[in-house]
Amino acid sequence: MVLAFFYLGCIGLILSLSLLLPVFVGLIAGEMNVAFRLLAYLMLGAFIFGGLLLATLERQNQTDQITNLLLMVLVWTLIPISAAIPIMDISNLTFVNALFESVSGLTTSGATILTKIENWPQSLIFWRIQLQWLGGFLALITFIVILAPMGFGVVSTQYMLSGGKRGFGLGSIRVSQLVINIWFMYIILTFLCSLWLLLSGIRPFYAVTLAMTAVSTGGFLPFDTSLKETVNPAALMAIGVFLSLGSISIFFQRSLIDFRFRKLSYDQENYFVLGLILIMTIFFALSLTVITEGEENIHFIFLIEAFMNSASLVSTSAIESRPGIMTLIPLTVILFIIILGGSAFSISGGIKHYRIGAMVFRSLNEVDRLIYPNIVISDLFRLNYNNNHLMNAIWSFFIVAVLVVLAGTVMITATGIQFEAALTVTIAAFSTSGPLYSSAWSEIGEKAWPGYSDFSTMAKVTIMIISLLGRLEILSVLGFLSLRDWRRR
Repeated sequence: MVLAFFYLGCIGLILSLSLLLPVFVGLIAGEMNVAFRLLAYLMLGAFIFGGLLLATLERQNQTDQITNLLLMVLVWTLIPISAAIPIMDISNLTFVNALFESVSGLTTSGATILTKIENWPQSLIFWRIQLQWLGGFLALITFIVILAPMGFGVVSTQYMLSGGKRGFGLGSIRVSQLVINIWFMYIILTFLCSLWLLLSGIRPFYAVTLAMTAVSTGGFLPFDTSLKETVNPAALMAIGVFLSLGSISIFFQRSLIDFRFRKLSYDQENYFVLGLILIMTIFFALSLTVITEGEENIHFIFLIEAFMNSASLVSTSAIESRPGIMTLIPLTVILFIIILGGSAFSISGGIKHYRIGAMVFRSLNEVDRLIYPNIVISDLFRLNYNNNHLMNAIWSFFIVAVLVVLAGTVMITATGIQFEAALTVTIAAFSTSGPLYSSAWSEIGEKAWPGYSDFSTMAKVTIMIISLLGRLEILSVLGFLSLRDWRRR
């Protein structure tokens, strides 16, 4: 139990020290008042979380599953509250609105109530984008270190890394080394994307913030104008490439970097994700060609724009190159792709291709066994779909996910939002695809959809809860709330 608070102190201290970058941005931009206020919060956070870290430094013990889940819940509830306090102070937003921005940032949702973003202090905008950058890494580590080893509906981390060997638990040296390696890889990818954008002629502030957005598959942009109006085709290509990387497994990326091509054949789920990006690129390119017929255009640029939007859609970032471009594809198709998400062990949200593939192929296998009871069938992804425990977890997750989306839709509809809008915003929240819900969809409907800022407090709280549930794997939260496990302690 003590180790959970130790790691909470570590993460909180890292988050507090990360305020140094917004302070630096504020000093460069001449926002002295904001910079000093952020510095004060940095010192306060360092004192609180540093004290918690020191108090538990020599009292660490071995953790069990319920303790790991406690750590996960503490991190994803207390950290957003801590991050919301500076936002509330500097922007003069209400606490609920500031918390909405904080949760949206850490879950990489991208949903925002802020308007006229370019009029806000640059240090605050940088902090908001840095939250989603840190949130992407935190979600990845939560998934790999805590959830996957417990078998919450995905192939286990042991299978991916150690072939099922023991000694892979929270606090072990192997996990610490894994976290450090992924952290350096995350930073390197951000640096490479920033460099690409800088070489494309993008101003430094936009280059860094857009790189952080792309690498984390976030949806919050540092400006009000569209991407196409602000950046050039080379920058759109960079954003599309790194969004695509964010939609595939971190282990697949590592195999590519290390030129271990033999291992790539065992991660076939990622090929389905990349194939879906290719298919949607073709659809977007054809749609753009049709709506601009008769105008002078360069089809190669259309192809780049189509690729960027496709990568954004599949990676569940949902940022658009131009307003309303997602409406070129039927809403039902868009919602299906968004809730499908990317690969397991990726930063993208959604149910993940692995689960859908497991359910489809297990169902097909069962149909074949009805005819040939003794048939031996290999699965498509070369993973153990025949593990009944794994399949039970996958089906349980899917059913609970459907129930959460249904309950969220009903609750938001009860606030006065029309059903189609409520369903869209619920799926967008669950899949961390906040920008997907926009007023552009209302243009093809009967009634205008309200913006996030017009939602009631109940609707905003509902969206925040659904976003967190989508990030934390719903079954893990239910496991934490299990009274039977707590009574045994």
